Amino acid sequence: MPCSTLAVDETDRVIAGVIVTNRDGLPWIATVFRQPGPCYVGLGAALLRRMLADAAASGLTEIGLVVSDANPARHLYEKLGFQLTSTSLTVLVP
Repeated sequence: MPCSTLAVDETDRVIAGVIVTNRDGLPWIATVFRQPGPCYVGLGAALLRRMLADAAASGLTEIGLVVSDANPARHLYEKLGFQLTSTSLTVLVP
């Protein structure tokens, strides 16, 4: 979706991104990624803020994502305004 955003370095290599897709009519964050390393700390959060601003400017009123309880990024998502709306469990069938 147009609110997706990427960050590139001085050589035009993608170093971080937030990719938003359409999932059954709901804008959905498919992935958030960044290069590892201390020089990139905070870049994912900055891109999420940018994506949310672009989404709001284009009239979107909600965006979904999936995150596990153990994912340390969950705190960031909640800080940015994401709210828990449902939970699920999966069983792995041998």
